[in-house]
Amino acid sequence: MPFQDDPELDGLFVRYREAVPDPEAGPEFMPKLWQAIEARRNFGLLRWKRWTGAFVSASLALCAVFTLALFVVDRQQPAHMYSYVEILNDDSATDTLAYAHVPPAAEEEVK
Repeated sequence: MPFQDDPELDGLFVRYREAVPDPEAGPEFMPKLWQAIEARRNFGLLRWKRWTGAFVSASLALCAVFTLALFVVDRQQPAHMYSYVEILNDDSATDTLAYAHVPPAAEEEVK
């Protein structure tokens, strides 16, 4: 089906050509075009670098705060605040006697 001329489409193209003129293709056209492209690219990259730098700095500060809080809280933690695993680990000395096959007479001496 061959393309037929459409007056509305032709009018649209004429209005577009008037609104957006052809750029002058002079000797400075490509360097200026690449400068504009690089300026936009660097601005976006700079914005991402700032965000990632801020995120990494905030993460590092948060890790440092949590590490300090862990050491401070661990020293001030009462005995009833320990976890089950920590209590079992601290109390492992009495459990090892049950598996050591200590004779009954020796158990009375230990108590």
